[in-house]
Amino acid sequence: MKSFSLIFILLLLTIQAIGQTNITGIPFSRFYPPKEYNDAHPFNWCVVQDHRGFIYVGNNLSCVLEYDGNSWNSIQIPGDIIVRSLAVDDHGTVFVGAVGEFGFLAPDKNGKLIYKSISQKYKEKKIKLEDVWKTFVSEGFVYFCTPTVIYKYEPGKSLTLINLKQTSFLSFNVFNKTYIGNYDGGLMAVKNNEPVILPGGENFKEKNIAIMKPLGKNKILIGTNPDGLFIYDITKGTTTPFSQDQVMKNSNDFLIENTVYNSTIFNEKYALATLGNGVIFMDEKGNIKNHLTKKLGMPSETASDIYNNPAPGYNGIIWVTLTNGLVKIEANSPIKKIDNEFGLSGDINAITRYNSTLYVATISGVFYLDASNTASPVFKKIPGIDNALSFLKFNTPKGKEILLAGAASDIYEIHDNTTVSINSNFVNSFNMIQSKRDSSLIFVATSRGPKIRKYDDKQSTWVVFDSIKGISEDANSVAEDKNGNVWFSTILNGIYKIDPSYKTKHYDTTDGFKTMIDPCVFSHNGDLLVGTPNGIYKHTPEDKFVPFSDFGEKYSNGKTGIFRIFKGLNNTNWLCLIRGKKKWIEAIKQKENTYESDSISFMRFPNMHVLNIFNDPDGITWIASTEGLFTYDNNHKKNYFEKYKAAIRSIVIGEDSLLFAGTFYKTVPQPVNTFSFDSLRVVFEQPEDMIPILDYKFNNLKFYYSCPFYEDEASTVFSYFLEGNDEGWSKWTKETKAIYTNLYEGEYTFRIKAKNVYGIESEVASYTFKITPPWYRTWWAYVSYVILLVTLIWGIVAIATYRMKQLNIAYGRYLPGSFLKLLDKAKVIDLRLGDLTEKEVTIMFSDIRSYTNLSESMKPHDNFRFLVSYLSKIGDMLHQNTGFPVQYYGDGIMAMFHGDTDNAVQAAIDMHKKVLEYSDERKEKGRRELRIGVGLHTGKIVMGIRGDARRWEGGIVGDSVNLAARMEGLTKMYGAWTMLTEDTFTKLKNPKRFNIRFLGKVKVKGKDIPVSIYELIDGLEKELFDMKMKTKAHFDAALDYFFEKDMEKAKELFTRVIDVNPGDIAATHYIEIINKHLIEGIPKDFDGVEKLDKK
Repeated sequence: MKSFSLIFILLLLTIQAIGQTNITGIPFSRFYPPKEYNDAHPFNWCVVQDHRGFIYVGNNLSCVLEYDGNSWNSIQIPGDIIVRSLAVDDHGTVFVGAVGEFGFLAPDKNGKLIYKSISQKYKEKKIKLEDVWKTFVSEGFVYFCTPTVIYKYEPGKSLTLINLKQTSFLSFNVFNKTYIGNYDGGLMAVKNNEPVILPGGENFKEKNIAIMKPLGKNKILIGTNPDGLFIYDITKGTTTPFSQDQVMKNSNDFLIENTVYNSTIFNEKYALATLGNGVIFMDEKGNIKNHLTKKLGMPSETASDIYNNPAPGYNGIIWVTLTNGLVKIEANSPIKKIDNEFGLSGDINAITRYNSTLYVATISGVFYLDASNTASPVFKKIPGIDNALSFLKFNTPKGKEILLAGAASDIYEIHDNTTVSINSNFVNSFNMIQSKRDSSLIFVATSRGPKIRKYDDKQSTWVVFDSIKGISEDANSVAEDKNGNVWFSTILNGIYKIDPSYKTKHYDTTDGFKTMIDPCVFSHNGDLLVGTPNGIYKHTPEDKFVPFSDFGEKYSNGKTGIFRIFKGLNNTNWLCLIRGKKKWIEAIKQKENTYESDSISFMRFPNMHVLNIFNDPDGITWIASTEGLFTYDNNHKKNYFEKYKAAIRSIVIGEDSLLFAGTFYKTVPQPVNTFSFDSLRVVFEQPEDMIPILDYKFNNLKFYYSCPFYEDEASTVFSYFLEGNDEGWSKWTKETKAIYTNLYEGEYTFRIKAKNVYGIESEVASYTFKITPPWYRTWWAYVSYVILLVTLIWGIVAIATYRMKQLNIAYGRYLPGSFLKLLDKAKVIDLRLGDLTEKEVTIMFSDIRSYTNLSESMKPHDNFRFLVSYLSKIGDMLHQNTGFPVQYYGDGIMAMFHGDTDNAVQAAIDMHKKVLEYSDERKEKGRRELRIGVGLHTGKIVMGIRGDARRWEGGIVGDSVNLAARMEGLTKMYGAWTMLTEDTFTKLKNPKRFNIRFLGKVKVKGKDIPVSIYELIDGLEKELFDMKMKTKAHFDAALDYFFEKDMEKAKELFTRVIDVNPGDIAATHYIEIINKHLIEGIPKDFDGVEKLDKK
């Protein structure tokens, strides 16, 4: 009897040990088939991860595969060899052990990783062509391990050969010490570069050691074939079988049966790869937590290597090489999934645990989890129920607990995995609760409205309790508040309240809701909450519904729908949210009077509707969804904010010219010897000497990028920014390529960042490059352009100046430059019709005496040539004295002088002299002599541009112009060559330099004010000049007597003037006037002023 009891206890322990395997599902995993990694050989032997996060896989077909989270690259190894082992040192260098070959991966000049052979560099060492089964790095040395020799390599310096004993096979590195398994000798270690047997090592004779991993601080877990696991104490030299209890024995038996081949450690757990039955995850006590097989997440039962990178951000991402690909297992996630391989079928609607057994309601029926299966738990269907929708654990008044299952056509009690109908005939019992006010009642949300059933404790039966009338809409949830009100939500018509007296009330959009479609009710701290497509609402004492913002503003602002609300563990509520096509979970944890939101922990779930949640007290939450059954381990602490990096994988110029192949490197100084070929070190950041300077013709670039974050890589999105070109970061997309064309010269930095499935942004990766300008935009080109431009401008200006000068000269012949200056204009083109100004100037009129008779004696052509010759000579005299002709009219000239009046008088003198010279020339040719008359007046005139739209001319107007013309006309009357008005005379700065005599006063026609007139004696021919100067005193005295009305004395003096100068017309003119006065008498109003009736 005792023996039987012991056997039974052992059997229970065995069931407990093995039965707990996969009890909460299996981790997320992803299989990478050979077609994904460029059709290399299906068989992979080993896997490692470098410090950048890239995965490297040793392949059966002469290559190392590189995976960056997005794409695969094949790094070829020369020869037809198999890559058996890989290792990574602290610098990120990947070392490769192959069949008869070993070396490392190093970047070429473009940053492309290529294989470099170490074994070929040490040919003098006579390296044997054996399999390098293990490669590891320890304390600055790299160990390439074959069955007969360990090649101990110090990078860049030396290669030492450690010869092993016969029948040695695999080598290991534990606690930075090298161990060897020797079939004949047992467990050995390397000491002073020699293999020595360890104390107690003989215990491993005739055992093939497959794995060695640390177990605590001073022990090693050793896996052998065919004897399984042992624990070796390195301080005592003792060996203990792993089978110290039934749990350990069961695990050990499994590994013996399925041949343990490789292992890795994460979070104090062992991940063990077998050659016959997939991968197990085992703790130090031998509990197998997960077992991945061909049916459960592993496409192959044979695992050749298993790897975990303990670095932050990567720890717990387990990589397994297979005979037909590669598998990644997210063992660091708190989320696991129950696949169909566990026996479930149909969409899952509800979950509960009853009498320690887990039950699941699906459209196929009710299933319970049978944990007694030795390999993996299996869900088994309970007969008698189809289309199960909900569960309720009903507590009878006598304290008995009954499991109820709501189904499509009835509600059932479940006893010992059998069913009993309660004969409710309810259609589609979606949700059930037990009344807190009356514990004998259950309220059920059905597709035909709210329903009630009552439990008769005396009869232990269910009876009809039909107190709800008039509600037939589809009801999908039910809840009870602290006041005993029971609330039902309907799919299309808002919600209903049933008060304790069973009176009903309907609530719709008039009571605060924005929509009546698809609400759900939930009791929170005794209050009623309603989840809607517009957020959460709370029922108020005023019997209305208002947005409930205690959980957070985002849950009540109308932008996010709340599909379901469930109670979680430790004062936590789980919200099932929806926005458009996106569906997700968030948890709200209550801390005193505040709430904290957690969305990151649940982002790894797929896009799904959550239909039901059940919480086990041990911290496991079971989640029924449209995507299947999941579990969430609330005890699992995961740091979602660990740093990770984005990566620039390649940069292509134009169509296919490679600029950068994805690896930055720097040169590490090495001793000058034949082994310094490994002086390049892979680095994260771009060093200065890797910044390329591109010719302008290479200004079209494609950037390819990725992110070595391996939790749901398909959800990773990217944003990029080309500094120097873009205004800001691009939108987040899954695109892994950016194209830029026709970039301008300058310095650019391409930046890329990633955002993972948890919404956490990566560190930014960057690549700087420079583009030189085209030759026509280089500094020397610009200098040339400046010189050319200056020369061109100078030429244009010179030509323009010359043309403008010529134009001004040409226009000056029509409109003198002095005329422009008086109008404050620099150029003729600046003039506008109607431009004018008022100036004080001296006006000169001049014409040829007896020109009419002269012109009649000449032919028209001769006359024209004469005028051209004459006017050119006279014009020069004007210009020489700062004057300029305003107008030529026949033989006449109208000119003006601005400024010094003396210049006008001097011009008249010079004109007479020039005419005398010209006249003498004509006399010598037998032609008539010439004389001219000149009139001068100084006064204000208006000058400007006049004409019409097609014909302009400069002109002057004013009384001063008319008076100057009168002066020229009076020269004939007074026999003077030049006459000037008093205004001109008084404006002379130096009147003494000129010989001028007063001729009297006149009133010209149309003027009432007398004008004093003067004769300029200078400029006359010498004989006439002498006579007028000789008689000037008598003439002046005669005029004085004339104005004093002493006509007799005036006549006497004028007579004396004529006696000396019989041709003095002015004196003769006055004698005629005097004679008239002597005969007729002097008028009473006589003032000496002569009135002129003719112009």
